[in-house]
Amino acid sequence: MRGLNEAMQLPVSNAGRARELSDLIATAQGQPAPGKGPPIIVVVDDSSTIRVFFERVTRDLDVRLHTFASVAESLPYLATIQPDLLFLDILMPDKDGLTFLEELRNRPDHATTPVVVISSKDYAQDRALARSLGVLEYVIKPMSTQTIRDLILRLLPNSTASLPAAGVPSAL
Repeated sequence: MRGLNEAMQLPVSNAGRARELSDLIATAQGQPAPGKGPPIIVVVDDSSTIRVFFERVTRDLDVRLHTFASVAESLPYLATIQPDLLFLDILMPDKDGLTFLEELRNRPDHATTPVVVISSKDYAQDRALARSLGVLEYVIKPMSTQTIRDLILRLLPNSTASLPAAGVPSAL
């Protein structure tokens, strides 16, 4: 699809045009346009267990979840979409998550993207770097379902993310 490939290759300075184009592509494909409809959550983590965990945690929340196994895999998506919330692992095979976050923060389209670090590393220097990069939360693995659900609902307060109605069984 020529238009989609062109959108992914737009330079950062054309981020506004890239978003407009991605809105049109999403609409043409029958999907809600970014920024319209449920909030977008992106998870970048090389662990398939963690990616499945997030799928289960968000199953009954009104959000759009996109998971990626590596920084490289997430780049084309993040070139055109600004998520409402980004969960980012630190230890990944292709690029350290905090290094990747530094690069994202230098791009105008992701300078203020809300980020939560999820990591098995619990070192003061990592927490300090994450804090200096504007990370909202630093969550240590293993994580509980309730912790992540509460975090999503707290960080997306004006979104349409919500728990199921009383009496409706959870899918978890």
